[in-house]
Amino acid sequence: AIAILIPTERRVKSPIFPLRVLSGAESRLLDLAAMMVGAVMFILISYSPLLLQQVLGYTPSEAGLLLTPLVAAISVGSIINGRLFPKQTEPQRLMVFGAVLLGAGSLMVLLISPGTSAWWILGAFFVNGCALGFLLPNLTLFMQMLSERRDVGVASALVQTTRAIGSALGTAVVGILISHSTVLNGVRTGLVLCIVLSLACALLAHRVKMKNLVTNRK
Repeated sequence: AIAILIPTERRVKSPIFPLRVLSGAESRLLDLAAMMVGAVMFILISYSPLLLQQVLGYTPSEAGLLLTPLVAAISVGSIINGRLFPKQTEPQRLMVFGAVLLGAGSLMVLLISPGTSAWWILGAFFVNGCALGFLLPNLTLFMQMLSERRDVGVASALVQTTRAIGSALGTAVVGILISHSTVLNGVRTGLVLCIVLSLACALLAHRVKMKNLVTNRK
């Protein structure tokens, strides 16, 4: 599909996906970071319930309740991010912080064992949710800031697409690991992968050089 897409979009007068959106290095870095964030997010969402139920012995209802902070805390992280964003001269630091926090949260989930307190589990997923709140909105916002006005919609959609591709790849890889070993070993290997991807995302975000337009106007 990519082999057909690229020459076609280069040839037509009004491309659906103008390749100039990816002409800048920062744009490519952000899309790669979005792929990594999508992989980590959906590995946590898809396989944490499996860990809680089959390894720790929680019921489906209890596992769902313990997993709630992972999604609910995204709003908390987004609100804090929104408060801090106007004060940052280099707003990519917020993404770096979010990625490092996501790695720390994945490590907290990795340390969960049969004797782990429910409060630790809730805290681990809360940390991951807050971290995603620093990453998800900024990925879209930064792409919009880097794009030409005519390409804002395409750039926004591209971030969502690369994140979806990352989520598909991440869940597929961990699913293969589980099928070739045990649930515990497969999920733990997936969590190690989450930590590595989070730290790699932090490095990519550090290389994205952004200037806060709101701060500059002030």
